[in-house]
Amino acid sequence: MKGRNAGPVNRLPEDDRGRTAADSSAAGKPFVLELEQSFYCAFRLEYVVGMSVLGLSYDDLLPGLARRHAEFVTCLINGRDGRFVYDLRYLARPSSEPTSYGTVQLCLLVRGDGISSGDLDLHSLGLSNLLDAQFGEYRFSRVPASDIRAVLEPFPIRFLSSIERRSSFERLDTLASGAVHPGPGFIGGVATTPDANDVAEEVVHVYPFVPVHRPLRALLQAMIALPHPMALSIRLTPTKIEVEEEHFLEEQIAVCERYSQISLGAASEDVSHLRPTLRRQAATLQEFGARLLFGLRDNAALMTIEIAAPEAVPRPLLELVGAAVTQPAGGFDRRHGNAIDDYLAGGYELVACSPFAPRLRAFVRVADRRNRAGDDRRNGASARG
Repeated sequence: MKGRNAGPVNRLPEDDRGRTAADSSAAGKPFVLELEQSFYCAFRLEYVVGMSVLGLSYDDLLPGLARRHAEFVTCLINGRDGRFVYDLRYLARPSSEPTSYGTVQLCLLVRGDGISSGDLDLHSLGLSNLLDAQFGEYRFSRVPASDIRAVLEPFPIRFLSSIERRSSFERLDTLASGAVHPGPGFIGGVATTPDANDVAEEVVHVYPFVPVHRPLRALLQAMIALPHPMALSIRLTPTKIEVEEEHFLEEQIAVCERYSQISLGAASEDVSHLRPTLRRQAATLQEFGARLLFGLRDNAALMTIEIAAPEAVPRPLLELVGAAVTQPAGGFDRRHGNAIDDYLAGGYELVACSPFAPRLRAFVRVADRRNRAGDDRRNGASARG
């Protein structure tokens, strides 16, 4: 589908479309696709058992469903096996008939590097059993290798945008909002800070997403209401925290602790130096840093959330995607008695991306951010979760 301002079509060359592993000299499996020395398998959601059949309401199902989601993701990333990339994709297409609804297809893509087609086929069998065990009310089927290419590149991509976590430099001697953190990861940009004395009272804060825990009905309805198809991709790559990142976070925690102690000063009749709100801010940032450090030591993954389409997607729909991913800063309801804690979590950044290589290639090849040479380096702190 082509609009008036659609621009050039960005597809990979025809000779780069890949082949099934079964077509190679080494006999493979019909559910594994080989592309450029990488192997792919996929699962498609066929149907969902209705709540009325289960005799449950959504409120009854929600607590257990959230736990099962967490357990499923843990099973994917706990092994810290970076040879695999997992991509959950929602593919929405409008209906050609004005009186009927469009369709939304949910697929789970898996990319394997440095393994054989047989290894990925065995891995996909385990994933199939895991999906059945964790989500009994959902029926998934394995996608034939010949159909996987249509999931990787469902349409010509002319529009690409991403949802990323906010991050900023936060000074400990003021409540003013810090500058946006410009570099990728935790360390990028810090070493180039011009005044070394300023760093002692400044830390990098990554605002964690706050789960929404609500049905995606509004988002899915808005997606199929578009006059053109749209894809929502959530990619995860198991990884582990780097030694340099671990040391950096430890130093950030120590900076907050030192500021809290020094700001107390010596006891005197002048209490202006106590600054209880600033000390509470430092203590809260220290708690977030410790939570991030210990969380990454246990389980870490590189995460990318992207929206792709053949034409521009309206800004309100992009914002609706962000609202489905995380609560706003402060949350829908107060989670803590500490108001600072509430406003240092939630919210998101909506980042426009170039729909050309290598970003396009990363989308259609299920590649993580580490494979994106020359990528938009605006807010890479969202890469780890």
